[in-house]
Amino acid sequence: MHKSASLITPGSNAIVQEPLVQIPLPVATAPPGLATHPAHLKQSLIYRWRSVICSIIVFGTWGISLVSGSSIAMGSWPERFLTACGWACFTVGVFIRFWATLYIGGRKSTSIICQGPYSITRNPLYWGTMLVLVSQGFFYHNLIFALGLIPPFFIYYFGVIPAEERHLLVKFGDDYRAYCEAVPRIGPRFSRYRSPREVVVSMRGLHAETLRVLGWIWLPILAQVINALRETPNWPRLF
Repeated sequence: MHKSASLITPGSNAIVQEPLVQIPLPVATAPPGLATHPAHLKQSLIYRWRSVICSIIVFGTWGISLVSGSSIAMGSWPERFLTACGWACFTVGVFIRFWATLYIGGRKSTSIICQGPYSITRNPLYWGTMLVLVSQGFFYHNLIFALGLIPPFFIYYFGVIPAEERHLLVKFGDDYRAYCEAVPRIGPRFSRYRSPREVVVSMRGLHAETLRVLGWIWLPILAQVINALRETPNWPRLF
C-alpha cells in the first residue's frame, strides 16, 4: 500500500511529494496454529486487567517502601550515585518513548512499523516505560520498591505482550510473523537498525506522548521530597 507524504525540503519552502511505503495489510485471517488462541485483545484476561494488577503491585510496594528505613544518608556518595543512576534511567526511558513515538504515533493499528527503534526491538515503548519505572527504584534508594517492579515485568513479558502479538498475527498475518522472526521481542539487536532519511511524524501521537511525559516529570521531584522527609524524626517507620 503506497501513500504520498508531504515533505518540506530543507533550505526551501517547496513541498515535495514523496511516496510513503507501508507494508501491505493482508486479509485478517488467523495464521496456522493460532486458532486456539484469543484473537481479540479483549478476550485476554491478563490484557484487560494489566493496568489494575500492575498498579496494585507498584503502588503497594511503593507505599511499603515509604515506611521502611533507609540505610543511605542524604548527601552521601552512595545516595548521589543512586540518584545519578535514577536520572540516567529516567532520561533514557523518556528519550526512547519519544523516539518510538516519532515512528509509530498514530499508526499502531494501520501498519507494521519496522524502522527506527522498531528495527532493533519489537517493543521500544515498553523499554522506555520500564526504564522510567526502574529509575524510581534508584530515586527512592529502596530494594523493596525495586523488587516490586519484577512481577509487572513478568506479567507484561509472559502475558500482555504475547496477547498483543497474537492479535497482530491475526491482523497482519505472515508479514508480522516475518517481522517477529527478524526482530527480538525485548532484547535489542542493534545490528538490524534501519531508518529512512525522513520520517512522517504524527503530531497527534507526539502531543499525546508529550502530555504523558509532563505527567511523569514530577516523579523524580516527588522522590527527592519524600527522601528528605524520610530523614526527619517524625516520619513513620514500620521497620
